Amino acid sequence: MRPLDYAELIKAVTSTLRREAVQEDLTGLLRRIRSQAGGRSLELGRDAELRRFLFRLGILRSTAENARNTSLIDDLVGKAARESGEDAATVSVKLRLFASGAYGVVPEPICGDSPRCEACPLAGSCRYASEGEEAIPEGESPAERLEREGAEVLSTGELLSVILRTRGKDAEALKAARKLLTDAGSLRKLAQRSVKELASAGAKGSDVPLRLAAALALAQRTAGESREPGVAFRCGDDVYQHFRHRLRDVKQERFFALLLDSQNRLLSEELVSQGSLSASPVGAREIFGPALRLAASAVIFAHNHPSGDPEPSQDDINLTLRLQDAGDMLGLRVLDHIVVGESDFASLFDMGLMK
Repeated sequence: MRPLDYAELIKAVTSTLRREAVQEDLTGLLRRIRSQAGGRSLELGRDAELRRFLFRLGILRSTAENARNTSLIDDLVGKAARESGEDAATVSVKLRLFASGAYGVVPEPICGDSPRCEACPLAGSCRYASEGEEAIPEGESPAERLEREGAEVLSTGELLSVILRTRGKDAEALKAARKLLTDAGSLRKLAQRSVKELASAGAKGSDVPLRLAAALALAQRTAGESREPGVAFRCGDDVYQHFRHRLRDVKQERFFALLLDSQNRLLSEELVSQGSLSASPVGAREIFGPALRLAASAVIFAHNHPSGDPEPSQDDINLTLRLQDAGDMLGLRVLDHIVVGESDFASLFDMGLMK
């Protein structure tokens, strides 16, 4: 690798950002940062993406968050500002944009989780570009850093590589993790893939695809744990938040009943049906049997539309009215029916589609 001075670093970063960014947004952002920071640099020592970028360039010896690296970053920003003629705040923002795509100005970082070395003018001075994944030094593997520093310092790809890692093959796992994320487009899209698809996409090993699928499913369930037994549902958005992470990417319809007490607190969640509601009809027995056993006072229904559009169909409306009639006969209040879509929901109660 060829040596790199700070003026060259900032010149390369600036030229790349001008090419990559929406110019009006970048100009406005730098103006606001200069005004707010008064020319002072941002506190970049805690920025994991920036530390990774500077480690790849050989400026930092490790990616750890520590006093030594914070001091080196502060020194770099000061010298780069003097040599480039920029103020410290501008230098800080440009480095951060290059390394992490922060602020939404740069759609995808150049030196991110899956670095775009072909678009980077610094590739000739970068250990990642010249040595590839073999540039992981002793003590700096994602697994070691996870144990030493915690998950918050690792990128998504690095966390993923810990799951994919077999027999200490950190470099191979990191390469596979970045390929999986790049091919899928996002972690959310990766979570939609089956075990077989994960294996064919690069999750190698007898049980690695299973472990990865399980970890992604657990992450989805953790995100969806917004309501637990004993917590009241007050509106349609409460129901949506309860289900959104679990249902928005499911490829078949799933119909749930939330069984509530007299104060609308959750007693139980029942999966009533899977598949098309017309092909797998929802019956009063499947819903109201558990409700009566638990002495529930009310019920809320929820199901997803795999199309992503939460607009209720006529079948949804007709089913809701039938179930509302059945609930009335049994002394159970049917409070609402929520349809979960890609990024929004519909409440049949709020839309005036219930009795």
